[in-house]
Amino acid sequence: FRALTDLDSEDPSVKPLLDLYNSVNSGGSRLEVVQVFIPPWVGFRQCGDPDLPRMFRQSYVGVPWYTMPIDDEVKWVRLKHRCRGKVGMLVLLCALSGKVLHKDASERLEEDPQGQKFPWLPRPVPLVMCEAAQ
Repeated sequence: FRALTDLDSEDPSVKPLLDLYNSVNSGGSRLEVVQVFIPPWVGFRQCGDPDLPRMFRQSYVGVPWYTMPIDDEVKWVRLKHRCRGKVGMLVLLCALSGKVLHKDASERLEEDPQGQKFPWLPRPVPLVMCEAAQ
C-alpha cells in the first residue's frame, strides 16, 4: 500500500511493480495486483475531497491491474492496523488458497525486480536460521 505524496509525479511504487508484472506475466507464471490508493488527506482532513477522482486518474489510470481508492477514514485505520502501521507494503497472496505468502514483499521485489525467482515462496526455516546465525 502506498500513500501518494506528490500529485505531479508518479507513485514511486508503480514503476518497479509494473516491471515485475510485465516480466512475470510474459512467462508461464501469473501475477495479479490489487493496489490500494490512499489519499494523503485520509486521517487528516474530511473524507470525500473533490480532488480524489483527479488524483486517482493522474496516478493510476493505465496500469494493468486493479486499483482502488480508500477515502474512508475508518477503513484506512483498519487497514493500517492490519498492516501493523506500515505504509508501503506489498502483500503477496496465493491465488489458489488466498493464503498470505508475504506480508511485506517489498524486499523480495528489490532483490528480484524482474521476478526470475517468482513466485517468491517463503524460505525454509533452517535457511532463515542459518542466515541469521552468520
